[in-house]
Amino acid sequence: MDSTNYDMHSDSFDMHSHTDNMDSLSNDIDSHTGDMDPLSYDMDFHTDDMDSHLTKWTNILMIWTQTNETDLYTNDIDSHVYEMDSHSEDMDSHERDGLAC
Repeated sequence: MDSTNYDMHSDSFDMHSHTDNMDSLSNDIDSHTGDMDPLSYDMDFHTDDMDSHLTKWTNILMIWTQTNETDLYTNDIDSHVYEMDSHSEDMDSHERDGLAC
């Protein structure tokens, strides 16, 4: 009987030892959780940077698009100028035809 009681006390001691280890692991996990908070803050910071870059790219894209639209308008204007020159040449031709008659 003594040996059975002795084993039970021994198991009890082991349980306390495991409980102490669990507390230690719990503290380690809390410690790592504390370490994760700054990482989370860094990620938020990087996310803000990405939002900022996205906003800059959106603005650049808008400016580029407007520039392309301006180029299109410029091309349209060039086309109209060309057509006006063509009409002017036609008028010159009609004048010559009129003088020839």
